Amino acid sequence: MKNAVVRRLGGAALAATALAILVPAITFAHPLGNFTINHFAAVRVAPERISLDVVIDRAEIPAFQEQQRLGLDGEGTLAPAVLERERQAACLTLASDLRLAVGGRVLQPNLIAAGLSLPAGAGGLSTMRLVCEYEAALSSPITSPSTVSFEDRSFAERIGWREIVVLGNGTEVADAAPGDADGVSSRLTAYPTDLLTQPLDVRSVSVAVSP
Repeated sequence: MKNAVVRRLGGAALAATALAILVPAITFAHPLGNFTINHFAAVRVAPERISLDVVIDRAEIPAFQEQQRLGLDGEGTLAPAVLERERQAACLTLASDLRLAVGGRVLQPNLIAAGLSLPAGAGGLSTMRLVCEYEAALSSPITSPSTVSFEDRSFAERIGWREIVVLGNGTEVADAAPGDADGVSSRLTAYPTDLLTQPLDVRSVSVAVSP
């Protein structure tokens, strides 16, 4: 029976299962835990356009699972061509889970830049960092007080850090703190130690914006 079960497991699933057995040896290598998928979004509001800077930081295990899905080469790494192709594809897929609106009117952000890298993690594993830059042009400039809303619905079932900041660029954003363009996590590169046990979980924002 045990052999039959093993035969039914696909290669990626079997590898992920074996990795899970090894987790105690590398637990908490990522500041928020090896199973997390972490999010950062900066929403920059200009009178005629809104820019989005979105970062997705996969810890070791979801990064390993994603690399398995993409297909590792004979040396257990992703080929440069795969990374090049996936950075665009991943950001285009992510865009479908992002909701941006001004005054209740939904905007469709266009991808203008994408990056995908594999920073070193623990136990010989890597993490995965996806950076996506989007821009949405407004049908008419912001000339009076309005409301800007943003929601990140990606990986809704996964635990992890979720941070959103809204910044004015030629506009004034109500209650915006000065100097927080990179957020308190420095775009997911330096998580505050005092928040690791209770990570941010901001999935949506709605703010008042004035010209």
